[in-house]
Amino acid sequence: MLLNLDDSSGSKSKSKFASSVKKPIKSILGIGALAGVIALGSTFAANINLNGGGPVEFGQGVSETTACDNSVLITPESTFVNASGSGSHMFTSLKISGIDSSNHMCDGKIFRIKAYGDSGQLDLLNYRYADETTHAVLEDADYKSIEITDTAGTFSWTSGGTDGDDLINGSTSDLTDTSFTIKLISRTNTTTRTALAMAANVKSITIETLDLYRVGDTGPGGGKIYYVAPSEFDCGPALNRKCKFLEVAPSGWNTGLDPLKAWAVADYAWGDVGDITNEEIAYNNVLGIGLGYKNSKAIVDQGNDNTTAAGLARAYAGGAMNDWYLPTTAELNLLCQWASNVTQDVTTECTGGTLNTGTGSGGGFREYLYWSSSEYILNDARLQDFIEGGQVNTHKNGTYSVRPIRSF
Repeated sequence: MLLNLDDSSGSKSKSKFASSVKKPIKSILGIGALAGVIALGSTFAANINLNGGGPVEFGQGVSETTACDNSVLITPESTFVNASGSGSHMFTSLKISGIDSSNHMCDGKIFRIKAYGDSGQLDLLNYRYADETTHAVLEDADYKSIEITDTAGTFSWTSGGTDGDDLINGSTSDLTDTSFTIKLISRTNTTTRTALAMAANVKSITIETLDLYRVGDTGPGGGKIYYVAPSEFDCGPALNRKCKFLEVAPSGWNTGLDPLKAWAVADYAWGDVGDITNEEIAYNNVLGIGLGYKNSKAIVDQGNDNTTAAGLARAYAGGAMNDWYLPTTAELNLLCQWASNVTQDVTTECTGGTLNTGTGSGGGFREYLYWSSSEYILNDARLQDFIEGGQVNTHKNGTYSVRPIRSF
């Protein structure tokens, strides 16, 4: 089935473009969970009219539908975005509707959305987040994909590019148990989301569905999922996101055994990191899960470079992810339980077990102490004992093992 995007009516009154296509699934693509293909135009250059101007290209190619439903409705939108002395028609929104969120269909699935041009995958948006009080920039990153999780018809933006409180709809009617709309452009007092893909450059849009992860699965960063929370927890560089999974970097992530590093460089080995949440709050309870990113960022921002535990963990980019970090005591405690093949419990101290020291992607742990990103006192930080279990604190200039994790 073909969809002609040419505006043949001659109307010049449209301020944005919205074109939809209902697509049956046909299993003709062997690409992960993708299935089905349909052309977005009967010509190679599908044209639209915006703001009363001339025709503007919005893609030439295919859109691939999801594998969890036999039909969905996809509505891309383009908006003219002003800039100093110029402006461009940008890919600013995408609505997906007609979703069957029942059990065994799209319930429990992740929609991963990407756009492609002639030269490959396009950047979709830039997300910039600043502290409301100090205005310090906490995150400034470009994103090539967006992930939306469907939980029985409740949709949540679970990838980067959101502050966790974003509505993914333009109006109430756009967010139902069968549809959602992603806005690639928005602005609040603390966040700015900027669309990066010019409409004319978008040649295809892909939407693939992924199963939610289980413990032991390979994660999106190439490591192993070692903890699945019973409910979402706060995460991100400013605890401004919602996450459900913890992923540990694979053995050999640093081309060998887990490296031995100091917690801080000499200039900061005896000083407090003011932005770290106090240890008594983070120690082996739910408040410490997801906190490691914020802690690690504060440690690095103090001046601790890649020669230190948090600096090296933050520099890791497995799976092209930029959100790896040094875990908190709570996150390390769960990692110790998983690595020792014992039952995981947030508030129960890991007492060791048969430690996975093999070279598989889930193993390779040293029978040694591992640094956490949890501070104890001015000159001490906390460590997890992977030999006998339990946690201790010691001086920040000591050298101990490092293994990055990430939350999503």
